[in-house]
Amino acid sequence: MRLVPGHGPEVALLVADPATVAAFYESLGGRTSRPAPWPGGGTLQRISLGGGAVKLLHRTGDLPFSPGPGFASLTLATPATPVTAATPVTAATAATAATASLVEQHDPVGTPIALRPAGPSAATTLTVGLRTHAPVRAAAFYAALGTSLAPGPTTPDRTGPPSHLHLLPDPPESTPAPIAYLTLVVADLADAEATVTTHGGTVVASPFAVGTRRACLVADPDGNAVELVTSERP
Repeated sequence: MRLVPGHGPEVALLVADPATVAAFYESLGGRTSRPAPWPGGGTLQRISLGGGAVKLLHRTGDLPFSPGPGFASLTLATPATPVTAATPVTAATAATAATASLVEQHDPVGTPIALRPAGPSAATTLTVGLRTHAPVRAAAFYAALGTSLAPGPTTPDRTGPPSHLHLLPDPPESTPAPIAYLTLVVADLADAEATVTTHGGTVVASPFAVGTRRACLVADPDGNAVELVTSERP
């Protein structure tokens, strides 16, 4: 089973003030769409970042599903990594930016985000950090869905092609980021559902409409929520 080429991972952030969070990601080169109704109640606003996206989920009350414990961080690689004023940046991170290394900070809702240069001719890419206590099982699950994986956290001297996911160690004291779910764009929804169930995941919500597309909600083997969505209208 393959993901649709050209579509990177997308993450839905739980936000109380979408305008502030949107301004932060726009300062990193994001392109913001208008808010749209979210099937579970509330609104969802998409911010495109290269082939991936950050989606701002604004709602009141509890989610109708469990986000899961594993989503930990984001890494954004851009042709020219900026240092934004949206959150405090220390002298150390500013110096890091000046030497074209990794810049680590937090977005307005507390999501750890690492910024790194991608080279002047490279496209912007988004990578999601996923903590797991069973990395072999998690790697098999996401590889079966067609994601590209990196085995550990990003480092300043990391080279090579970007990955959809970084598999990270899962210390007992770890705190999940305010990420409600991960979205992967798939070519065949029925095939994706079958892949999930044969690789240790579960289907949480049967296919439903997302605008002109179809989607379903699943949980990976660690219980993290993943939305699988088609790229075109059915």
